[in-house]
Amino acid sequence: MPSDQGNFGYYYFDFVPPDKQAYNCIKCGACKLRCPQGIDIPVELMRVHTVAAIARLGVDATIIPKQCENKKVVLFGSGALGKSCLKILSSLGVDVYAYCDNNEKIWNTFLDGIRIISPTDLEKIKNNTVVFISSTYYEAIAEQLCSMNIVVLN
Repeated sequence: MPSDQGNFGYYYFDFVPPDKQAYNCIKCGACKLRCPQGIDIPVELMRVHTVAAIARLGVDATIIPKQCENKKVVLFGSGALGKSCLKILSSLGVDVYAYCDNNEKIWNTFLDGIRIISPTDLEKIKNNTVVFISSTYYEAIAEQLCSMNIVVLN
């Protein structure tokens, strides 16, 4: 296991299969009753998941569901990082409305059952949208979104 939180977030979401991640805990309490140290294991599992999400997304995962409530959530970037962010947000109970990408060849196609929109399409819905930059071109995309007066959550 990597020692720092940033690497932990990448490790957790990239190498731990989704069905083995902490958010799958059903909170039955059986493990808590058996723990000789008296650790509240369901609570600690959710803490692990939250710490990993914070490290990976760069934003406090505990506030994400509230900030995304009644908003269209868009992931700007539809590559591997976008797919990873989709998994994280889904595990937090957040539905993603669309991917956005600067590559016009993939506009109006679907990835993971989610439509890929253009930056122009994003600009049309910006008042009711939360955007996560899910690309290695973070700085360039942040600048692009800023010029469009679009607020980025991460």
